[in-house]
Amino acid sequence: LGLAGSALAVALLLGLSLLNTRAITRPLARLRDKTQEVARGRFGQELEIRSPPELAEVARAFNAMCARLRELDDMKRDFIGHVSHEFHTPLTAIREASGILLEGAFDHAPERRRELAAIIHEECERLIRSSQQLLDLSRLEAGMMTYRFISGSLADLLREAVARWRPLAQRRGIELGLELPPELPPVRMDRERVAQV
Repeated sequence: LGLAGSALAVALLLGLSLLNTRAITRPLARLRDKTQEVARGRFGQELEIRSPPELAEVARAFNAMCARLRELDDMKRDFIGHVSHEFHTPLTAIREASGILLEGAFDHAPERRRELAAIIHEECERLIRSSQQLLDLSRLEAGMMTYRFISGSLADLLREAVARWRPLAQRRGIELGLELPPELPPVRMDRERVAQV
């Protein structure tokens, strides 16, 4: 009876040990698999581990980390889209204006040639400013973007925008015009930011 009782106690201890081991190894395996998914950029659903309590706490911390990584991934995607747009617009204007000059479309119209050269120069300056803004990314992330509000003419800004895009429009058979109210009052604005818009 004593030997049988001891054998039963050992078997019971082994069984409990196996259950405890499985209770720990299964959640650890799930955590490992989820970590590998996140490493491949797939965030998916949150990891749910309720026990043991220590691993449940690790799972909560892991989920918080995944949420932050997902947020950063979204920010990166938005940033790349923004940068692509910021560079694409001036490069398109430069390409079109320089293409018109190369074709000799305004060889006998020096004033129009100067306009196109000015557009190319201005868009190059805009690219330089955009690249400078990339270097300022840390300020943007910190919510410390600076604005320079000054009183200025919205009409002048609109005329410049139309002048910038008129050659591209003409090339596509579109006449781009601008009709402004006779008296537009000065506006307090960040000229560069409004021009970007």
